Amino acid sequence: MLSQDIKTKQMENVGNIGLRGLFVNVLDRMRSFIFRFVQKLNLDLGDPDKDKEFNKSIHELVTILFAVVLGLGLEELNHIDKTHFISDLLLLIVGYIAVVLSWWFYHKGTIAGPKENNVLLYTVDCLLMIVYWLLINLRESIQRLLFIYAAMFLLYWIWELIRICQQLLEKDAEKVKKACHVNLLFFLLSLLFIELFYFKTCFIGSHITYDSVICFVVIFILVVSYRIPISKIYGKNMRAELQSV
Repeated sequence: MLSQDIKTKQMENVGNIGLRGLFVNVLDRMRSFIFRFVQKLNLDLGDPDKDKEFNKSIHELVTILFAVVLGLGLEELNHIDKTHFISDLLLLIVGYIAVVLSWWFYHKGTIAGPKENNVLLYTVDCLLMIVYWLLINLRESIQRLLFIYAAMFLLYWIWELIRICQQLLEKDAEKVKKACHVNLLFFLLSLLFIELFYFKTCFIGSHITYDSVICFVVIFILVVSYRIPISKIYGKNMRAELQSV
């Protein structure tokens, strides 16, 4: 006969296994629901030619929005804070660099990556346009600006997560998963820098010029270095495709 302690432990193990199984089941159901929801928002007009034409129109709209944001960036040159000219100019320059690189790699990604045919993807594109506008126009608070850059990397990550949910072809899915990992890494790095900057401000103090230079250097490194692995992920297949044409 089993002792009472052994019976109690067995019952606890059964309970733990049951709770763990229930938790896994709930996660699987949530994952399945999210995948189905994303796939229902795929754009399908019933004709490949119509789908292609519609996607082309959306890409043209995004290109126009990029042009508007870049134009506003040039206009901001006339509104630089004269009191802190160097610091404000540096923040404007790094914001402009982020937008220009995004414009370049957005068009490169539409050629090299999986086709963009989901309402949620286009929604994220539009949200990114708002974020880019904020990067260029809201430079008064460095801490607020850092959160905007973190939001930019967060949207990059969400964008790739949506693509994963679309159940792409195996070769495309592998690229998207790698890009998703890169986006998550840089989002976490941006949050880490926000924490470090916050502690620096609390314990050392703040100086707008020095803080702006530090932020310019760190953000510049993040924005530019982020594009290196992304370019490798999406650029390799594009070159191979172009050579095979």
